[in-house]
Amino acid sequence: MDLLLAVSQRIASSLNFNDFLPPILAGMRELTNADIVRLIFAPDRTQERDLDVYQAGADPGNWASLDSQIVSLCRERGSFILENPSRAQAVLNINGLREPIDALMALPIQKEDQFVGTIWFGHRQPHAFSGNEKNIGSIIAGQLGIAINNAHLFQQAEAERLRLEAVIEATPDAVIVTDQEGLISLANPAAEIVLKIHPDKARGMSVTEVVHVPEILELLLAVESEAKTSEIDLGDGRIFFASVTPIESDEMRVTGKVCVLWEITHYKKLDSLKSEFVSTVSHDLRMPLTLMRGYVKMLSMVGTTNNQQREYIHKMMQSADQMAHLVDNLLDLGRIEAGLGLKREEVEIKEIITEVVTTYRPQAVTKQIVLAADHVEDIPKVYVDPTLLRQALTNLVDNAIHYTPAGGRVTISAVQEKGALLMSVEDTGVGISPADQARLFEKFYPIRNKGGQREIGSGLGLAIVKSIVEQHGGRVKIESQLGAGSLFTIEIPLTVKLSKQSLDNEVK
Repeated sequence: MDLLLAVSQRIASSLNFNDFLPPILAGMRELTNADIVRLIFAPDRTQERDLDVYQAGADPGNWASLDSQIVSLCRERGSFILENPSRAQAVLNINGLREPIDALMALPIQKEDQFVGTIWFGHRQPHAFSGNEKNIGSIIAGQLGIAINNAHLFQQAEAERLRLEAVIEATPDAVIVTDQEGLISLANPAAEIVLKIHPDKARGMSVTEVVHVPEILELLLAVESEAKTSEIDLGDGRIFFASVTPIESDEMRVTGKVCVLWEITHYKKLDSLKSEFVSTVSHDLRMPLTLMRGYVKMLSMVGTTNNQQREYIHKMMQSADQMAHLVDNLLDLGRIEAGLGLKREEVEIKEIITEVVTTYRPQAVTKQIVLAADHVEDIPKVYVDPTLLRQALTNLVDNAIHYTPAGGRVTISAVQEKGALLMSVEDTGVGISPADQARLFEKFYPIRNKGGQREIGSGLGLAIVKSIVEQHGGRVKIESQLGAGSLFTIEIPLTVKLSKQSLDNEVK
């Protein structure tokens, strides 16, 4: 019983074979009065490497040469006892021993029903193994199997941890991991840009003590159990995209958070240059477009035109109108992204939705589509820019009607939830593929039609929607499946009423 207790304590105290195996083997040798106790880890038969061996007691005379035979017998037959090995030459070849062995007991060690090794006891004098010796040997062999399994699992986990740590240390993106109490459990060298101290010293400290960027601190301390993202300007010319994701246990409890920061300064500069270029070109196009439209209208006034000429004039006017609409969209998008002209005021969401439904109902009727508003009665007044919000909703409804076949339905709904206004436009149209969803809100990215071809259009409608929503501090989401329709949701946080001075400053 003392030996069993000692074995349990040593196995529980360490996962290193060199720490717990030698004293256990020594105790088993003393208990059984054996001259030698050997433990052999047998590799898989497909592996070609030497046996790992642990031993208690001195080898009386080349007894170690029996290891491979004993392992093979244990693998095939399980435990066995030879109380007179010299008479069992058919089972065990002992001719190479310099000192005869008169008693031997071998027990298999298994890990989850898989043979991993053998422990065997050898005596120079005749020895009858008692039932207690067999039982305690089997119990300890079973415990060793569990210990070996735990040690292998630990070694695998440690190898994976070291590999992951090497990857995190080498990544140029800042990574911060916290536990459920808000203490930093990991921070890589790149995270030093947002920490007050060196990342190695930050481990175990609260994020409130070491994180000096308020926006990141707010993301890490948020009680919501969902992923959050934010664009953060460090104030030194560098801009980062922050993503905070909760770490959930098997019981769906949040046990910590992971914050990853990607530097997007270069991309923001490129986007700014692109926007400036597009804005400049758009302004330069407006004047010649106006002249073209004016002269095309005057063609019918300077002489008689036949049917074919009138058809050409009509097509030229259509093209000029499309280009003018594109220029207007580009200029609108530039103003929205620059934050110019954003005028918040107290508005009724129901009125905006009613106006949009009234405007697009004739178009829906023409396509034999049902256009309806749902759940918009009990929405409180909100402080938004009514013109821009109406434009965002208009773009979504226009797309929904365009991509919904006859007999379909387009539904607009609005609810107040968790301090935010949620406005949704749902259709029963053709749906959007996952590949298109990833780039849906990019500028100049028209989605594919049923035949896989790109739709003709500017690809700016949804980009404008995204910019308008972001100017209100919100976000827009898409849920869609091909052939099953789409659901666009605008989420805008409800804000308190702004003072006249704040409104004036925002407009400026």
